[in-house]
Order: sequence, then C-alpha cells, then structure tokens
Amino acid sequence: MEQVTGIIRKYRPDVVLTVDPGAASVRWHKTDHRMAAMNTLDAIRAAEWHLYFPNQRLQQGLEPWRVPEILFFYVLNQDANVWVNIDSVLDKKIEASLCHVSQFEPVCTSTPGLAAGGSQEGRAEVQAMIPHRDGHAVEAFRYATEFNQY
Repeated sequence: MEQVTGIIRKYRPDVVLTVDPGAASVRWHKTDHRMAAMNTLDAIRAAEWHLYFPNQRLQQGLEPWRVPEILFFYVLNQDANVWVNIDSVLDKKIEASLCHVSQFEPVCTSTPGLAAGGSQEGRAEVQAMIPHRDGHAVEAFRYATEFNQY
C-alpha cells in the first residue's frame, strides 16, 4: 500500500482505474484481484492524508493528493454506470484477450498455440463476453468520486 500511495502522490492522477472489489467473481473467487482492488483503494485513501506514510513527504517531497475520480472495471452489469465505446479498438481487445491462453479450456497445454484462445471458438467466446450498448461494443465501468463509494 505504501508503494501505491507513493505512486499516486508522485503522479497525481486525475483518475485511477482498479478492479471492482464488489463484483461477485472478484469478491469470492479471485483472491489476487480482490487484494489488488483493496490495496489500491487503501492507497487512494492514504494518499490524501499527510499522516499516512509521512516519510514520503519528509524524505521524498511527495505531498498528499486526493484522487478525484475512480473507475472500477470487471463490474457487474447492474453496477455499471459508465460505458465507453470501444468499436475502434475492438479487434485489438479481442486479440489481446486471446493472448491470455490460461483463461481458456484446456487451461494447460503442452503445445503453445493449441489452447482454445488461438482458435475460432476462443475468438467467439471472447466476442460473446463483450457487452454491447446501443449497438456498440463497450467497456463497462462503475464511476465513483470518493474512495469510500466502493
């Protein structure tokens, strides 16, 4: 958390994107995602207050910073309140997703490129997971303006 707090104080972002800690799949099944989300949220809170990690201010000259906006990804459909049109980068998103062969069956393969991620079935699976809104492919987010709105 101290390292992430330092990054926030150094770069002073207008928005931070993180995994939604409230999504069911994150809350109960994805330990690494849940920990990343909570660590980021704790760092957002800590970055605002000079008493958290005062060494950053005293030794590195990093002043407190309030992150004005948070966008959570991997949100449940009912929690999404911001949608970004990704039509122009849809093919790149699909190709990038297909690089994560561990996300497709069979999970383990002894021959690179034989996992479903490299097949037409894998491509169709990824395309089916992409939400659409008003006829456009979109990324869904939950938008918040305070760290305690998660």
